[in-house]
Order: sequence, then structure tokens, then C-alpha cells
Amino acid sequence: MGISGKQLSFEDAFHEATKSVLETGGKIHFNLDGFDVSKAFGNRGKGLYDDGVGYTDWEFGQILDNAKLRKNTIFYDKSGKVEIDNLINEVQN
Repeated sequence: MGISGKQLSFEDAFHEATKSVLETGGKIHFNLDGFDVSKAFGNRGKGLYDDGVGYTDWEFGQILDNAKLRKNTIFYDKSGKVEIDNLINEVQN
């Protein structure tokens, strides 16, 4: 069930939840522990159900590709907060 009480697809539920976060000034927390950033970065732009794309990879791409979501997301791992721009630069180089 989505926030609206309707049965939603995973994609629609994600978009409804993130819209609510933005409207209320909240933050998204994205845990990078055990997450393959290089793989997910390579899957950006692919659909949720494309071969090799997992739910978390897709969520990561949605956040990176939306400036408002990206600004309102706290990325972290076991060592603490991660500056996502630095991490992306490492992946790209």
C-alpha cells in the first residue's frame, strides 16, 4: 500500500514516498554499506526491470538523476556521512 492507501507498483510507491519527503522537508537516508556503487552507477537510466538492475540500484539512479532528491538525501556508510559527489568522482575516474 502506498501513502495514499492505494495498492501501488514499486515505482509508483517510490515516487509517492519521495514526493512526500520533499513536500514535508524531510530527508531520505541511503545506506551504502554492502552496496556496489560502480554497478549501480553503470545502471543509471535503465528501467527497474531491466536485466541486472536491482531495486536499490534503481532507487540510487532515481535519486542521482533528480536534483531535488539528491539534495535531500543523506548518503552514509559504517564510517558516517558520505559526500556523494566525491564518491561519484571516484567511480568515474
